[in-house]
Amino acid sequence: MNCSRRHKSLNSCSGAFSPASFLSKKELLTVQSLDRDYNFLSSVESCLDRCARNRAKIPSKNHALRLKKTIEKNGIHYSVFPREMSRAAQNRTFWDQKKKKLFWTIEWVYTKNGSKISGIEHKVPSEEDVVKAYKNFIHKRNIQELLDIDDQRVEFMMKKAGSTVIVFLLVDTNNHYRQIAQFLKQLTKISLYWKALKE
Repeated sequence: MNCSRRHKSLNSCSGAFSPASFLSKKELLTVQSLDRDYNFLSSVESCLDRCARNRAKIPSKNHALRLKKTIEKNGIHYSVFPREMSRAAQNRTFWDQKKKKLFWTIEWVYTKNGSKISGIEHKVPSEEDVVKAYKNFIHKRNIQELLDIDDQRVEFMMKKAGSTVIVFLLVDTNNHYRQIAQFLKQLTKISLYWKALKE
């Protein structure tokens, strides 16, 4: 250890190999030199892979604007949050070009006696029946408290976005417009927040 410190102070050496440092022809032909070069190239490759993976996770601004236009072509007013906000990070709503379908991210919220159970579900098809989507959610999550409730006693509400006060609109699940897209068209703005209430 003392030897290493003395070497670093005498030679102004950091202890780390610099891939740009000059090596003579004789030094280049050693196994150690080959190992150093291989390790350097491997570290560059893994750094590039890591950057590509991280970049793929962050949707571009253009992607968000294209999604907004697609949603609005379907008759739904849609607000885009800045990417830095947690709500924007949670939202994985997307347009599937092959299937020509919108898939939504929905937050399901259940309240009872002041307590709240919530969970986010991704890939909910736009034409999905609201009650069916809710049942799928509680079965996937195996929320026993919600599985025991009679479906007829559950009311669905949507939180209206863009309002200065929190407003929940009751969703009529008895009519033939039970598809998620139909309800979204009735609102001026949406924030994809569903609430299921027990009577």
